[in-house]
Amino acid sequence: MTINDKCFFLGGQPRSGTTLLTSLLNSSIDLFQAYELHIRKPSFILGNNKNYTKNIFKYLGLSETKYLEIIDNHKKNFENMNLGNWSGPKEYSSAELLTGKETVNFSSELLFRGQLVSELMNELKYIHKKKYWGFKILNDMIHIDEYFKIWPNSFFIILIRDPRDHAISVLKLNEQRIKRNQQLFFKDYEDVANHWKKDYQTTFEKIDKYKINSYVLKYEDLVQNPYEIKKKLEEKLNINKINIDTFNTNEKIKLHTQRFKHHKNLLNKINCNSVNQWKKIMTDEENKEFLKISGNLMSKFNYE
Repeated sequence: MTINDKCFFLGGQPRSGTTLLTSLLNSSIDLFQAYELHIRKPSFILGNNKNYTKNIFKYLGLSETKYLEIIDNHKKNFENMNLGNWSGPKEYSSAELLTGKETVNFSSELLFRGQLVSELMNELKYIHKKKYWGFKILNDMIHIDEYFKIWPNSFFIILIRDPRDHAISVLKLNEQRIKRNQQLFFKDYEDVANHWKKDYQTTFEKIDKYKINSYVLKYEDLVQNPYEIKKKLEEKLNINKINIDTFNTNEKIKLHTQRFKHHKNLLNKINCNSVNQWKKIMTDEENKEFLKISGNLMSKFNYE
């Protein structure tokens, strides 16, 4: 059983530019691109007294009445979704812990959760008068084969960033996580380098093995050549009029940045301020450590 929707999934490690790219894609006249929905997590549907997912869709523009109506349509499959637990392997950087009630039924649980999400997203697509829908899967890109199995007409955009700049950005978030008593993203630079190499290699190997429709985009190209990348995205995704110039003035962007303070840069026009920050911050020894661990993959993307 599969879901026939033509949809777009955006993968990439945290702080690799996926929120920026999501906002740009959503500015097109054809694509309703949402931020992360966390469909594999224990909090999906049931979290925060059943308000977690409801609030996500509320901010996307779906009324509570319609949300509850769609949820009610899928209640018969709640047991098959294994709600309240992880569907498939736990994402290592998530603040949500294993519950001990996880099963080995990854594909089937993701399928039933996916059917629910597809109905919710198709409703939003209709509300916003778009042709297609999509959302961020972040590091779920390592399970790209599972998503592709369920949505065979899907297209994946994989965003990759220089791991040294990625490390500096993502480790800053640990300060917030410590205050919230949450699990840290990564321990140190070495931890970032190892995961960066492993996760992107795993993703690219699965893309090749299963011949998955995809486009790999460098964050640096996106911010340094936005108009050129805009044309490539419109061509590869077959969508029209990504709004590079005024996407950041959208009212939904303002609401999003009020909720997520670490995304406040979305209020600015696209810029290169975050490129090569590592050169100002990292020592030569720290840079050598990155090159030692992930240099082979870095060189393929001209991260020297």
